[in-house]
This record gives sequence, structure tokens and C-alpha cells, in this order.
Amino acid sequence: SRAEMIVYTKLLAQQREEEAVFESALGSSGLKSEARSYGTSAYSSRTSQNQA
Repeated sequence: SRAEMIVYTKLLAQQREEEAVFESALGSSGLKSEARSYGTSAYSSRTSQNQA
């Protein structure tokens, strides 16, 4: 539904902001790529749940 799409878009934008803050906080440390792969897997699992 349209309402669901709006909520989902807002969630997505919020998550992107959080990831950007998280990555800048980590800086150039080795955790950065690890955090990115974790965020991607969490994001993809959330996406597949929404599609179900």
C-alpha cells in the first residue's frame, strides 16, 4: 500500500543517516568494512521480510 511505502522510505532514509554517522564515528578503522557488511546483511534481511 502507499502508506507502507512512505513508512518504508522513511525507515530507509533514517537507516542511511545512522549508517553514515556510524561510519564517520568509526573513521578509517578496520571495523569500517566489517560494520558495512553487517549493515548490508541486516538491511537485506529486513528487505526480504518486507517483501514477504
